[in-house]
Amino acid sequence: DGLLSFDEVLQLLQKGRPDMTIDELQQLYDSIDHDNSDLMDFDEFVDYVFGLYPGHETADWKGAKKTFMNFGAQGCMNLNEFIGMCHHLYLFDDQQFGLTDAEPMYRKVQGHEKSFHGIDFKQFQKLVKLVADKKHMPMKTTVAWIASFAPGRANEDIAASNDPRITGGPGSETGPGAKTGIAAAALGAGRM
Repeated sequence: DGLLSFDEVLQLLQKGRPDMTIDELQQLYDSIDHDNSDLMDFDEFVDYVFGLYPGHETADWKGAKKTFMNFGAQGCMNLNEFIGMCHHLYLFDDQQFGLTDAEPMYRKVQGHEKSFHGIDFKQFQKLVKLVADKKHMPMKTTVAWIASFAPGRANEDIAASNDPRITGGPGSETGPGAKTGIAAAALGAGRM
């Protein structure tokens, strides 16, 4: 299935290093499982093997949760709030991840347990992983990007805004010529 459980990794690593304790192996496994899904996927494994992320560094899920709470309501995030967050944080681009990708990805993590209020934070973590994969961006970088949202800089009430550029409504900037990436984020925050 392309995923490794702790037990599978335990069996593999104990063959190579039988002197490692289960606690040591659990710490190692937890440091590799960036999305806290309790399953190691191929990208997480490759990131660790090739040293893209030192084992002691983890994704900033605490910061990402603050962003989730700023854009969501009642501990959940609905589709429109997710789209608004993607617009505000300039996650949409012209090549890999756009508005038309957002809904199917959201519905995938929402699954059969559809809530009136939307997805919870655990589901949001899975959604961020899908976004990172779609953008061909390391998940830790995507999480850091989301965690970097700081209300009060350029637009204090951005999460509650009715601005169509943020909510994804008519007049939003998602087509050709739309501002994307770091320059657009800097422009949006008044830093350029």
